[in-house]
Amino acid sequence: MVTVDLPYLHETRKLGSESMTTDFVSTDPTFENQVDFSRAEENAEQLFDEEAKKAQSALQQRLVISLLGSVNSGKSKLINAMTGCKYADVKPIAGWTKEVQLFPIPHMPNIMIADTPGLEDVNSDVSARTEKFIEKDADIVLLVVNADVGATRPYRDTLANMKASGRPVVVVLNKMDLATQQDDDTPEEWRRIKLSDTRQRLGLTPDDLMFPVSARTLDGIPQLNAGIATILAENGKDLLFAKLVRDKDAIIDKWIWGATGIAFGLGVIPLPFSDSIPLTALQVGLAIRIANAYGVEATRRDILPFITEIAAGRVGKMLFRAALKLFGWVGGPWGEAIAAGTAGLTAASMTFGLGQAAKIYYQTGMKTSMEDLQEVFRQAAEEFMRENKNKRSVN
Repeated sequence: MVTVDLPYLHETRKLGSESMTTDFVSTDPTFENQVDFSRAEENAEQLFDEEAKKAQSALQQRLVISLLGSVNSGKSKLINAMTGCKYADVKPIAGWTKEVQLFPIPHMPNIMIADTPGLEDVNSDVSARTEKFIEKDADIVLLVVNADVGATRPYRDTLANMKASGRPVVVVLNKMDLATQQDDDTPEEWRRIKLSDTRQRLGLTPDDLMFPVSARTLDGIPQLNAGIATILAENGKDLLFAKLVRDKDAIIDKWIWGATGIAFGLGVIPLPFSDSIPLTALQVGLAIRIANAYGVEATRRDILPFITEIAAGRVGKMLFRAALKLFGWVGGPWGEAIAAGTAGLTAASMTFGLGQAAKIYYQTGMKTSMEDLQEVFRQAAEEFMRENKNKRSVN
């Protein structure tokens, strides 16, 4: 049994002396005349098929993750920690050379792990064939370093060659829990020294990514997953990777924040979720991606209520009224400053709240009630609105 924390249902910290929405819920005729929520369902219906096809297309791509590292670097255990798959127990695909073995993920055969010989055990011919494969076929390279041993000269040379190939490389400093610590160093000091020494030995630049992890304790694995997903997003393969890994929360949080920033820029009057097709597409697409990341093939029945019953429903309307109050609007015609500030902040807040609600819904196996999801949406959106009311952009 998996227990999932529901932070926006059970958190103890208060978002304010009172709920922003419950103290501003009276129906205002002027408000209702200027903002039409009725288009939300129509737009969401029209956009669902298009966004669902995008997600399915992304999931049908091929993804090749190439592993490089010494025989004792913990490559197999690293993949197991990330995905739950013991790829070394899987029969490799026939037809590949002994220098590069391709192992398909059993439940996702279009994702393959490419394993190579230990760096210290290859000759120049084998190394050249390995590099040719990576340059042609790999989507990303994980250079796995044993933190207890440290980065040796072959690692530095391999990293330089991989970077020259143009393929993205992520350095994974594995076995941090087993690395020897000096008695006179605090854990924080030792960690800083270990990371600095490894970066120097490998010749890493500030732009090069390195993640300290422990495949045994899982420490650092969520951060590694999020870093890999960010790179794969450039080729539209982050959804495929998110579905693969076990701990995907950090990846989904990045999606939510990314969509929130876009929503701020798309915020227009009339109210987002009412007549803004680009913004509705963003929201529907976000919910579909979150569903697929958790292994659920999204349906209209699952996705549309996030728009029609949450964002554009009673709680969404109340949130928009709260935004108007926050900006000092109490009736009468729209002013340009009020319109711009309210639209951008409301679009971003609703996006953030909807993303959090969708995450919890699929994280809990679709067992969270609509009433609880509305509360998650309200609390998350209110918190975002309070913390960002004076910003002109969302980072």
